[in-house]
Amino acid sequence: VQRARGDRADQWDMGGTCEARNLLVSLPGGHRFKRAIVQGDISAKGEWTGKALKQLTSADIGIRSGGVSLRAELTEPVANPTPDSIFSIHLQTDGRLENLNESLRPWLPETLYSAEGRLTGSALAKVSRSGGSLLKADYLLNQPRINYENRWYVQPSLTVKFTGNADWPSGNFSTQDMTVVGESISLRIQGEASREKTDLDVVWKADLEGLQKSVGSTIARAASIELMRRISYRPVSRVSYRVAGMSDGKLKITGGPSDWKIDATASATDLAIRGPVDTRNLPPGMTRGVYAPSQGRTFGRVLDPSPNKTLGQVLWQEPELRMDGAVYYNTETGIIKLPGLHVASDWFSGTLQGSIRSDGPIMSAELKGPARWEMDLVAQKLSTLLGSSVRASGIHEGPIEFSLTSSATQSMSILVKGDLGWDECEVAGIRLGRSSLPFEMTSQKMKIAQSTIPILSSDPPSAGGSTEAGKASFAAEVNY
Repeated sequence: VQRARGDRADQWDMGGTCEARNLLVSLPGGHRFKRAIVQGDISAKGEWTGKALKQLTSADIGIRSGGVSLRAELTEPVANPTPDSIFSIHLQTDGRLENLNESLRPWLPETLYSAEGRLTGSALAKVSRSGGSLLKADYLLNQPRINYENRWYVQPSLTVKFTGNADWPSGNFSTQDMTVVGESISLRIQGEASREKTDLDVVWKADLEGLQKSVGSTIARAASIELMRRISYRPVSRVSYRVAGMSDGKLKITGGPSDWKIDATASATDLAIRGPVDTRNLPPGMTRGVYAPSQGRTFGRVLDPSPNKTLGQVLWQEPELRMDGAVYYNTETGIIKLPGLHVASDWFSGTLQGSIRSDGPIMSAELKGPARWEMDLVAQKLSTLLGSSVRASGIHEGPIEFSLTSSATQSMSILVKGDLGWDECEVAGIRLGRSSLPFEMTSQKMKIAQSTIPILSSDPPSAGGSTEAGKASFAAEVNY
């Protein structure tokens, strides 16, 4: 302390360094962790009166341990500082998420099981002994891998920028601008959220295939895996479907704490659904073609029969798909209700009603509603599927049903039921009159129920089959 003359306050100055080895830290809840070496430094200045610090003018504290470097700098003077005072700080961080996750475990969600990667960046915050608030943040995560609720999320890099007020420990926050940008997804969020009430606007863009690859189920830890085991070359493995394309949209999220409403508008371009990838184990010296699935035609295009194919078959393709409507979600039941979701493409439009249920890794969806089909464009897709020319005219309206189930142990199962109709249709030189055909379609096959179709003309004349007075009985099943 440097004594001052007259009425001026004495000047207080502190500086120093420290080092601790084999430091054992016990945190609330019984959580403990150990650090081999912890190093720190501090410098601070202020005004001293009598036996107390009248004002803390500046402070700079640094801590380095286990691949983590933290530095906090006071940005505003604090009068008559106590442990309960609020300190405005500029925080700089550079370190491994693994170590940060371990150190901050008591204050993190229980469902956040682990975190890996490197975190660098800075933040402006106000902190005290009882809590704090984040005002601004700019962070870069390199190769983050997050294990949350038995699923992992990974990106090559992720940039997070935040301006607003995020309160701890309440978890309430409001933001004028928050952005999250990665290789496969970008988000922009504005609004406020709390345990009682939320009103957020979200704008997003996503690479659907890249996003799907960045999310997966967790695997057993190394300690639970046998050190040695025989290798099986049976041509069997668990496979999954892939969704490709670019998507963007807007969400308005309101409600809370258990009932939520989401007004959504979304679109996708170059959308494609691919079948399972052939990733089975092969005996040494054996080519994949021995076990490769038969190649064929799909709704998307004729496939290259190369045995070295690394991508699954294209089961469905859409140049553009649009969706909009309200979604209601209850966090206690895990049920999503759709009172009227409008879906449209260049050949199809419909309004679907129903629900989506999720229970851990198990998910199921049941949707149905009226649909409208542009039959000339539907015929083009059927031509690709059947491998022969199909032409149709007219606009057909009728009901459609859609169901989907998936789990962590089984591939996704899809079933679409409805009916296709036309004013006039021509297949293999046979002209057909106005008809309606009930159909069922899965990811493996399409089935058309027994129907009676009027025949207008045949070139060459039709032969065989059941015909009477210009009518024919028809049914079909196509595997693809």
